[in-house]
Amino acid sequence: DAFFTQALTKTEKQAKSMKRMIEDFLIISRLEEAKLQLNPETFELHLLLQELIQDFQLIHGHHDLHFSHDGQVYLHADRSKIAHVMVNLIGNAIKYGPKKSKITIGYRTQGSEVKIYVEDKGIGISEADQKHLFERFYRVQTEKTKHITGFGIGLYLASEILRYHNSDICVQSSIGKGSTFYFMLPIDEHRDEG
Repeated sequence: DAFFTQALTKTEKQAKSMKRMIEDFLIISRLEEAKLQLNPETFELHLLLQELIQDFQLIHGHHDLHFSHDGQVYLHADRSKIAHVMVNLIGNAIKYGPKKSKITIGYRTQGSEVKIYVEDKGIGISEADQKHLFERFYRVQTEKTKHITGFGIGLYLASEILRYHNSDICVQSSIGKGSTFYFMLPIDEHRDEG
């Protein structure tokens, strides 16, 4: 039944949105109490990103999600928190991009590190706003964003989680041309050594 399928899809979308919001506030609470802990493990980056993309495609099928990578890469990091970073970045790309627009999620190896990125063809971000994007509760205020809901904590949390991983989140963006958010992590080159 088309009606029930649509209703269930909307319900799942709202439930996942609520879950992400609760997770965001829990992480903020741990950050404020200096109790955020990393649980590092070795995992395959390709599989993590593939899982996230499949989840988003089920609920946000109106965007063109592409996966780009250059082979098998293992990381030694907190898998769930890196997933949280990526969920925020992909979610923002969907939120601020027009329907049917292309979003590329991927990674490229650069020596002993991997560059992980989300690239969209959305509205873009001004240079002035880029300076404040990773501050807590900061939201870009323009005519094109005033109808978009949010608390302004997703990018702040992403930057804090990456700081705990000794990494920084970066952005390249132009108004009307889209944005690319990216960060670097070391490749786990010794995963088979015991």
